[in-house]
Amino acid sequence: MSNPTSAYHHRLLDALFTEVSNDEVREFTFDVGAEGEAHQPYLNMIMDRLQILFHRHGAVPLRTPLLMPPNDMYGGERKPVQLLDKTGKLVQLPHDHLVAFARVCARSLNQRFKRYEIGPVFRENVIAGSQPRSLLEIDFDIISPEKTRLAEAEVLLLLEEIIEDVPGLLTEHWVFHLNHGEVLDILLDRIPDKHRPALLTAVAGLGSKKTSASARSKLAQLPLARSVLDEIEAASVPGELKDVQQRLERLIAIDHRPKLAAAFEQLDEVVKLARQFGVQRPLLVAPMMVQGSSFYRGEVFFSVLKADKRRDVLVSYQRIDVAKAFGVGDFVR
Repeated sequence: MSNPTSAYHHRLLDALFTEVSNDEVREFTFDVGAEGEAHQPYLNMIMDRLQILFHRHGAVPLRTPLLMPPNDMYGGERKPVQLLDKTGKLVQLPHDHLVAFARVCARSLNQRFKRYEIGPVFRENVIAGSQPRSLLEIDFDIISPEKTRLAEAEVLLLLEEIIEDVPGLLTEHWVFHLNHGEVLDILLDRIPDKHRPALLTAVAGLGSKKTSASARSKLAQLPLARSVLDEIEAASVPGELKDVQQRLERLIAIDHRPKLAAAFEQLDEVVKLARQFGVQRPLLVAPMMVQGSSFYRGEVFFSVLKADKRRDVLVSYQRIDVAKAFGVGDFVR
């Protein structure tokens, strides 16, 4: 089957795809979850509100193709759902809307537009041979040939409008946590690569009273110097931009300070533009916040989360370079 030039290749595929299943138990697994969800009417109302806001910002709906050829864009971080088509070739369902949209952009002559997409993304199901799990993902993307910070400011404004307009969100206290890839790289400079995932996972728990003790216990178990762990914990505290910059300057090596200053200059520009746009909510810098993907390096990113629960993330935003792998310029989402 792996040899497409074999005389039996097409015969084998024809036999495979003309097979009729008589296994009632297996057939039942394909219908699990198809009966609908009780919260669907509320979800429809939320999606209607979001589309109104996206249209107000000039975005148009753009649905990306369902299938794409396999690629190694995700590395070992994630495992997309893979299927076999009738020619015996592997195809891939979207793990998110990002890579598929980058492929569309690479083949488009329009290099300046805004789009949104509300649709499913897929994960492997633990039940072999059944439907893959589907999750609803909502994306708002800006494509522009200019690399300015206006895109970040507009997205911050859009997110504040979403909090104000979507029912149920105003009852919570939401804050915006910003970070920069260069800041994170500087703080992790002395941490061996093999210990970084465990360190970042532990640091994420420091922001909650319920998980802070457990997070400190996990940090103490890492084979790192006590002084390094103390510096990481001190650096992880979110705060106002100038306060955080001054704190980090005291913690890092002198030769890293020019790089830190350049990153904070970009963060400062984002904050100032967002305030000019009318964003009112707290805009805090969280130096140890990470989005968890290899696509996002050396750029501004932020999250909207509950003030007292760092793990309750409402939205994440990144300026990304994955599209450059497909020959596209600047790409923010």
